Amino acid sequence: MRFRWCAGGLLALALTVASWGVAAPAARADGDPASDVLLFQNAFFPYAAPSNAAKGQLLGAVAAAKRSGYIVRVAVIQARHDLGADPELYAQPQLYARFLDAELRSAQYLGALVVVMPQGFGVAAGGTLSDHGKRYTPRPLGPLLRAVRGLAAPQSTDPDT
Repeated sequence: MRFRWCAGGLLALALTVASWGVAAPAARADGDPASDVLLFQNAFFPYAAPSNAAKGQLLGAVAAAKRSGYIVRVAVIQARHDLGADPELYAQPQLYARFLDAELRSAQYLGALVVVMPQGFGVAAGGTLSDHGKRYTPRPLGPLLRAVRGLAAPQSTDPDT
């Protein structure tokens, strides 16, 4: 009898713990949320999402670039928590762009990348693979750096900015 009660108690406890796992909210980020999103989408937006109009404007610019033959992905970083497990890269857009480029390259994304933070912009030009995918040749970074040099930093944490 005591064994049955003990087994029943353990079963009830196991079911309770399992239900907590089902009811728990999804984690907001893994190590680097933008690298996961940018593998499948052209833009990563911050957790405090911008308006649909602002999203549409950015996605339209990315689509126009693609129609012109220029592949680019954009990561919009509003706050430290948008960087997941890498908050130390906040306020360092160029350093984060290099980090994110390496993450995306490891998953075979070889296009350009733009990072937007309140403090400014970071860029990575991407590259090409040769020798049956064994040799990576980076594209020149200068043109992208010149392109963002003339832009004013958002200097705001408003996601629409």
